[in-house]
Amino acid sequence: MHQVYRNSGLDPNECGFVEAHGTGTRVGDPIEATAIHNVLGQKRSLRDPLWIGSVKSNIGHLEGASGIAGVIKAALMLERGFILPNYDFKQPNPKIPWKEWNMKVPITQRPWPRGKKYISVNNFGFGGTNGHVVLEAAPFRNTKPAVGGDDTPEQSGQGRKIYALSANDKNALTQLVKNIVVYLEQRPEIFQKDLLSNLAYTLGQRRSLLQWRVAIPALNSFELIEAINGEKFTTGKEVEPLRIGFIFTGQGAQWYGMGRELYEQYPTFTNSITAADHFLSELGADWSLIGKS
Repeated sequence: MHQVYRNSGLDPNECGFVEAHGTGTRVGDPIEATAIHNVLGQKRSLRDPLWIGSVKSNIGHLEGASGIAGVIKAALMLERGFILPNYDFKQPNPKIPWKEWNMKVPITQRPWPRGKKYISVNNFGFGGTNGHVVLEAAPFRNTKPAVGGDDTPEQSGQGRKIYALSANDKNALTQLVKNIVVYLEQRPEIFQKDLLSNLAYTLGQRRSLLQWRVAIPALNSFELIEAINGEKFTTGKEVEPLRIGFIFTGQGAQWYGMGRELYEQYPTFTNSITAADHFLSELGADWSLIGKS
Protein backbone atom coordinates (compact mmCIF):
# COMPACT_ATOMS: atom_id res chain seq x y z
CA MET A 1 0.00 0.00 0.00
CA HIS A 2 2.76 2.40 0.92
CA GLN A 3 4.54 1.63 -2.35
CA VAL A 4 1.41 2.33 -4.44
CA TYR A 5 0.81 5.71 -2.80
CA ARG A 6 4.48 6.70 -2.88
CA ASN A 7 5.09 5.71 -6.50
CA SER A 8 1.89 7.40 -7.66
CA GLY A 9 2.51 10.60 -5.71
CA LEU A 10 -0.75 10.30 -3.79
CA ASP A 11 -1.52 11.64 -0.33
CA PRO A 12 -2.71 8.82 1.99
CA ASN A 13 -4.71 11.35 4.01
CA GLU A 14 -6.97 11.90 1.00
CA CYS A 15 -8.19 8.29 1.12
CA GLY A 16 -11.83 8.30 2.20
CA PHE A 17 -12.50 4.57 2.38
CA VAL A 18 -10.63 1.27 2.39
CA GLU A 19 -12.29 -1.72 0.76
CA ALA A 20 -10.48 -4.34 2.79
CA HIS A 21 -9.93 -7.96 1.86
CA GLY A 22 -11.59 -8.87 5.16
CA THR A 23 -10.54 -12.43 5.93
CA GLY A 24 -13.08 -12.51 8.76
CA THR A 25 -10.64 -14.25 11.10
CA ARG A 26 -9.34 -13.22 14.53
CA VAL A 27 -5.76 -13.35 13.27
CA GLY A 28 -6.05 -12.07 9.70
CA ASP A 29 -8.21 -8.99 10.29
CA PRO A 30 -5.91 -7.38 12.91
CA ILE A 31 -2.89 -7.89 10.61
CA GLU A 32 -4.64 -6.20 7.69
CA ALA A 33 -6.07 -3.45 9.91
CA THR A 34 -2.58 -2.72 11.29
CA ALA A 35 -1.16 -2.33 7.80
CA ILE A 36 -4.04 -0.06 6.80
CA HIS A 37 -3.55 2.07 9.88
CA ASN A 38 0.21 2.36 9.37
CA VAL A 39 -0.17 3.58 5.78
CA LEU A 40 -3.52 5.39 5.64
CA GLY A 41 -4.57 6.16 9.21
CA GLN A 42 -1.77 8.21 10.71
CA LYS A 43 -3.46 11.62 10.69
CA ARG A 44 -7.04 10.61 11.41
CA SER A 45 -9.24 12.04 14.13
CA LEU A 46 -12.57 11.35 15.79
CA ARG A 47 -14.27 13.75 13.37
CA ASP A 48 -12.23 12.54 10.40
CA PRO A 49 -12.00 8.75 10.80
CA LEU A 50 -10.75 6.22 8.29
CA TRP A 51 -13.74 4.26 7.03
CA ILE A 52 -13.12 0.60 6.34
CA GLY A 53 -15.37 -2.20 5.09
CA SER A 54 -15.61 -5.26 2.89
CA VAL A 55 -18.12 -6.32 0.25
CA LYS A 56 -17.80 -9.90 1.50
CA SER A 57 -20.27 -9.05 4.26
CA ASN A 58 -22.87 -8.43 1.55
CA ILE A 59 -22.20 -11.12 -1.06
CA GLY A 60 -19.76 -13.58 0.53
CA HIS A 61 -16.31 -14.62 -0.69
CA LEU A 62 -16.09 -14.90 -4.48
CA GLU A 63 -12.57 -16.32 -4.19
CA GLY A 64 -10.80 -15.52 -7.48
CA ALA A 65 -13.37 -12.82 -8.30
CA SER A 66 -13.41 -11.20 -4.86
CA GLY A 67 -11.00 -8.46 -5.93
CA ILE A 68 -13.07 -7.29 -8.88
CA ALA A 69 -16.17 -7.26 -6.65
CA GLY A 70 -14.36 -4.81 -4.37
CA VAL A 71 -13.35 -2.66 -7.33
CA ILE A 72 -16.94 -2.55 -8.62
CA LYS A 73 -18.23 -1.53 -5.18
CA ALA A 74 -15.56 1.17 -4.88
CA ALA A 75 -16.31 2.56 -8.36
CA LEU A 76 -20.03 2.78 -7.60
CA MET A 77 -19.42 4.55 -4.29
CA LEU A 78 -17.19 7.12 -5.96
CA GLU A 79 -19.70 7.64 -8.74
CA ARG A 80 -22.69 8.02 -6.44
CA GLY A 81 -20.93 9.91 -3.68
CA PHE A 82 -21.71 7.83 -0.62
CA ILE A 83 -20.30 5.04 1.54
CA LEU A 84 -22.16 1.74 1.64
CA PRO A 85 -22.67 0.01 4.99
CA ASN A 86 -21.25 -3.34 6.02
CA TYR A 87 -24.04 -5.85 6.36
CA ASP A 88 -24.82 -7.26 9.81
CA PHE A 89 -21.77 -5.73 11.50
CA LYS A 90 -22.28 -6.24 15.25
CA GLN A 91 -19.13 -7.16 17.18
CA PRO A 92 -15.81 -5.57 16.12
CA ASN A 93 -12.63 -7.58 16.48
CA PRO A 94 -11.31 -6.80 20.01
CA LYS A 95 -7.69 -7.10 18.82
CA ILE A 96 -8.10 -3.98 16.67
CA PRO A 97 -7.89 -0.68 18.64
CA TRP A 98 -10.68 1.04 16.70
CA LYS A 99 -10.98 4.13 18.90
CA GLU A 100 -7.25 4.71 19.28
CA TRP A 101 -6.74 4.43 15.53
CA ASN A 102 -9.88 6.44 14.66
CA MET A 103 -10.99 3.66 12.34
CA LYS A 104 -14.68 2.91 11.78
CA VAL A 105 -16.85 0.37 9.96
CA PRO A 106 -19.98 2.00 8.45
CA ILE A 107 -23.23 0.40 9.59
CA THR A 108 -25.49 2.86 7.75
CA GLN A 109 -25.29 4.51 4.37
CA ARG A 110 -23.26 7.71 4.69
CA PRO A 111 -22.29 10.66 2.49
CA TRP A 112 -18.85 10.63 0.96
CA PRO A 113 -16.32 12.24 3.37
CA ARG A 114 -15.65 15.86 2.49
CA GLY A 115 -12.20 16.53 1.06
CA LYS A 116 -11.43 12.87 0.31
CA LYS A 117 -10.51 11.65 -3.18
CA TYR A 118 -9.61 7.97 -3.13
CA ILE A 119 -10.76 4.49 -2.26
CA SER A 120 -8.12 1.87 -1.59
CA VAL A 121 -8.96 -1.74 -2.46
CA ASN A 122 -7.08 -4.63 -0.85
CA ASN A 123 -7.11 -8.21 -2.11
CA PHE A 124 -5.00 -11.20 -1.16
CA GLY A 125 -4.49 -14.30 -3.31
CA PHE A 126 -4.25 -17.92 -2.20
CA GLY A 127 -0.68 -18.11 -3.42
CA GLY A 128 0.51 -15.18 -1.34
CA THR A 129 0.11 -12.45 -3.97
CA ASN A 130 -1.18 -9.20 -2.48
CA GLY A 131 -2.92 -6.69 -4.73
CA HIS A 132 -3.73 -3.05 -3.96
CA VAL A 133 -5.63 -0.62 -6.18
CA VAL A 134 -6.37 3.06 -5.59
CA LEU A 135 -9.43 4.50 -7.33
CA GLU A 136 -10.38 8.13 -7.83
CA ALA A 137 -13.69 9.54 -9.08
CA ALA A 138 -13.85 10.57 -12.74
CA PRO A 139 -12.98 14.26 -13.18
CA PHE A 140 -16.10 14.92 -15.28
CA ARG A 141 -19.65 13.85 -14.56
CA ASN A 142 -22.45 14.36 -17.04
CA THR A 143 -25.20 16.33 -15.27
CA LYS A 144 -27.56 16.37 -18.27
CA PRO A 145 -30.51 13.96 -18.30
CA ALA A 146 -29.48 10.71 -19.93
CA VAL A 147 -31.20 9.38 -23.04
CA GLY A 148 -32.94 6.03 -23.28
CA GLY A 149 -33.88 5.63 -19.64
CA ASP A 150 -30.32 5.37 -18.30
CA ASP A 151 -30.81 8.14 -15.77
CA THR A 152 -29.80 8.62 -12.16
CA PRO A 153 -32.13 7.93 -9.25
CA GLU A 154 -32.58 11.68 -8.75
CA GLN A 155 -33.57 12.15 -12.39
CA SER A 156 -35.83 9.12 -12.54
CA GLY A 157 -37.49 10.16 -9.27
CA GLN A 158 -38.28 13.60 -10.73
CA GLY A 159 -37.22 15.59 -7.69
CA ARG A 160 -38.14 15.73 -4.04
CA LYS A 161 -40.97 13.56 -2.75
CA ILE A 162 -43.04 13.29 0.42
CA TYR A 163 -42.89 10.02 2.33
CA ALA A 164 -46.01 9.73 4.48
CA LEU A 165 -46.17 7.15 7.25
CA SER A 166 -48.92 6.49 9.79
CA ALA A 167 -49.76 4.11 12.62
CA ASN A 168 -52.30 3.60 15.39
CA ASP A 169 -49.99 4.83 18.15
CA LYS A 170 -46.73 6.75 18.55
CA ASN A 171 -44.58 3.72 19.37
CA ALA A 172 -45.79 1.85 16.31
CA LEU A 173 -45.06 4.89 14.14
CA THR A 174 -41.54 5.17 15.56
CA GLN A 175 -40.87 1.51 14.76
CA LEU A 176 -42.32 1.91 11.27
CA VAL A 177 -39.96 4.82 10.57
CA LYS A 178 -36.99 2.73 11.74
CA ASN A 179 -38.09 -0.12 9.48
CA ILE A 180 -37.94 2.23 6.49
CA VAL A 181 -34.26 2.87 7.23
CA VAL A 182 -33.52 -0.86 7.37
CA TYR A 183 -35.45 -1.42 4.15
CA LEU A 184 -33.50 1.28 2.28
CA GLU A 185 -30.10 0.22 3.60
CA GLN A 186 -30.68 -3.31 2.36
CA ARG A 187 -31.70 -2.05 -1.11
CA PRO A 188 -29.17 0.46 -2.54
CA GLU A 189 -30.96 2.99 -4.70
CA ILE A 190 -28.38 2.72 -7.48
CA PHE A 191 -29.60 -0.79 -8.30
CA GLN A 192 -33.32 0.09 -8.33
CA LYS A 193 -34.06 3.29 -10.20
CA ASP A 194 -37.77 3.32 -9.29
CA LEU A 195 -37.24 2.42 -5.63
CA LEU A 196 -37.98 5.87 -4.16
CA SER A 197 -40.85 6.59 -6.55
CA ASN A 198 -42.48 3.28 -5.70
CA LEU A 199 -41.92 3.78 -1.98
CA ALA A 200 -43.46 7.26 -1.96
CA TYR A 201 -46.43 6.06 -4.02
CA THR A 202 -47.06 3.00 -1.84
CA LEU A 203 -46.84 4.95 1.42
CA GLY A 204 -48.98 7.81 0.16
CA GLN A 205 -51.57 6.04 -1.99
CA ARG A 206 -51.76 2.39 -0.91
CA ARG A 207 -51.67 2.63 2.87
CA SER A 208 -54.49 3.55 5.23
CA LEU A 209 -54.07 6.90 6.99
CA LEU A 210 -54.10 6.13 10.70
CA GLN A 211 -54.15 8.56 13.63
CA TRP A 212 -50.43 9.04 14.24
CA ARG A 213 -48.68 10.46 11.18
CA VAL A 214 -45.41 11.86 9.89
CA ALA A 215 -44.42 13.24 6.48
CA ILE A 216 -40.74 13.46 5.51
CA PRO A 217 -39.56 15.23 2.32
CA ALA A 218 -36.42 13.87 0.63
CA LEU A 219 -34.67 13.95 -2.73
CA ASN A 220 -33.03 10.52 -2.53
CA SER A 221 -32.60 7.53 -0.23
CA PHE A 222 -29.56 8.97 1.55
CA GLU A 223 -31.41 12.20 2.37
CA LEU A 224 -34.38 10.21 3.67
CA ILE A 225 -32.13 8.00 5.83
CA GLU A 226 -30.30 11.04 7.20
CA ALA A 227 -33.58 12.77 8.05
CA ILE A 228 -34.82 9.71 9.91
CA ASN A 229 -31.55 8.95 11.72
CA GLY A 230 -31.18 12.61 12.66
CA GLU A 231 -34.83 12.79 13.79
CA LYS A 232 -35.43 15.75 11.48
CA PHE A 233 -39.19 15.29 11.55
CA THR A 234 -42.15 15.77 13.85
CA THR A 235 -44.89 13.25 14.47
CA GLY A 236 -48.47 14.35 14.98
CA LYS A 237 -51.86 12.94 15.92
CA GLU A 238 -54.87 13.61 13.73
CA VAL A 239 -58.01 13.96 15.84
CA GLU A 240 -60.45 15.55 13.38
CA PRO A 241 -60.93 15.35 9.61
CA LEU A 242 -59.02 18.05 7.77
CA ARG A 243 -61.04 20.98 6.47
CA ILE A 244 -60.15 23.36 3.67
CA GLY A 245 -60.37 27.05 4.51
CA PHE A 246 -60.03 30.11 2.29
CA ILE A 247 -58.41 33.18 3.88
CA PHE A 248 -58.77 36.67 2.40
CA THR A 249 -56.73 39.66 3.53
CA GLY A 250 -59.62 42.09 3.92
CA GLN A 251 -57.17 45.00 3.74
CA GLY A 252 -58.50 46.66 0.61
CA ALA A 253 -55.45 45.80 -1.48
CA GLN A 254 -57.59 45.89 -4.65
CA TRP A 255 -59.44 48.82 -6.15
CA TYR A 256 -61.64 49.55 -9.09
CA GLY A 257 -59.72 49.98 -12.35
CA MET A 258 -56.38 48.73 -11.03
CA GLY A 259 -55.84 46.56 -14.14
CA ARG A 260 -56.86 49.20 -16.67
CA GLU A 261 -53.33 50.27 -17.51
CA LEU A 262 -52.19 46.67 -18.01
CA TYR A 263 -55.18 46.01 -20.25
CA GLU A 264 -54.45 49.04 -22.42
CA GLN A 265 -50.68 48.57 -22.82
CA TYR A 266 -49.90 44.81 -22.76
CA PRO A 267 -51.39 42.71 -25.59
CA THR A 268 -50.94 39.38 -23.80
CA PHE A 269 -52.87 40.62 -20.78
CA THR A 270 -55.46 42.20 -23.06
CA ASN A 271 -56.04 38.97 -24.98
CA SER A 272 -56.29 36.91 -21.77
CA ILE A 273 -58.84 39.22 -20.15
CA THR A 274 -60.85 39.49 -23.37
CA ALA A 275 -60.97 35.68 -23.74
CA ALA A 276 -61.93 35.20 -20.08
CA ASP A 277 -64.64 37.85 -20.41
CA HIS A 278 -66.03 36.04 -23.46
CA PHE A 279 -66.20 32.71 -21.64
CA LEU A 280 -67.86 34.26 -18.60
CA SER A 281 -70.44 35.87 -20.88
CA GLU A 282 -71.20 32.47 -22.44
CA LEU A 283 -71.69 31.04 -18.96
CA GLY A 284 -74.36 33.68 -18.27
CA ALA A 285 -72.44 36.34 -16.34
CA ASP A 286 -74.31 39.65 -16.34
CA TRP A 287 -71.13 41.61 -15.67
CA SER A 288 -67.91 42.20 -17.63
CA LEU A 289 -64.28 41.77 -16.63
CA ILE A 290 -63.31 44.54 -19.03
CA GLY A 291 -65.70 46.97 -17.48
CA LYS A 292 -64.31 46.28 -14.00
CA SER A 293 -60.63 46.14 -14.86
